[in-house]
Amino acid sequence: MMISLIKRIKGTDVIKELTEKYGSKKELERLYESTKDVEMLVDLENWRFFLENPNETLEKGESIVTNKINLTEFDFEILSTIKYNEIKSIRDLANILNKDVKSVQPRVHKLSEGGFIHLAEGNRNSKIPLLNYDEIKLEI
Repeated sequence: MMISLIKRIKGTDVIKELTEKYGSKKELERLYESTKDVEMLVDLENWRFFLENPNETLEKGESIVTNKINLTEFDFEILSTIKYNEIKSIRDLANILNKDVKSVQPRVHKLSEGGFIHLAEGNRNSKIPLLNYDEIKLEI
């Protein structure tokens, strides 16, 4: 099975990520000139493009080929609920799904371990499930 994971990022967010990574465009240019690193060249080209086109969107994708990932209908229901609702905690997710938190929590942790979602810190040690990707495609 091949799983394609796609994330869409606005140009302004790409610039913010590159600024956090390199400090400034000038610093990235200096680093690239001294190393000729291809990844830095791509980052530099993206930076230049998104400075001129901040409202454009970049699609980042990665593919996983595996027979080990076992996604259930309930997992897809969890992912869909996270995508279309503002979830405040795993307990909140369970309430929206009308399920017991004891049945939701292990599935959420499995999805987190698989890289499909990220668990951000919430209030009072709660975890907020957030999608890592905008689109997930399965190919059999």
